[in-house]
Amino acid sequence: MTKSTRIIIIIFCLVKLTLHIIADFHSGFQGDELLHIETGNIWPLAIWNFRLS
Repeated sequence: MTKSTRIIIIIFCLVKLTLHIIADFHSGFQGDELLHIETGNIWPLAIWNFRLS
């Protein structure tokens, strides 16, 4: 892997991490709360997901 490729990957990771941190602070929800909200929107997935746990 060349040096320029590593720099591009590091920049991409930092941008993605920054966006996740900003979204986390502004959403008001924790990650597992968002999981329950989103799986509630797709009820077959919610039933399947929570029967296994």
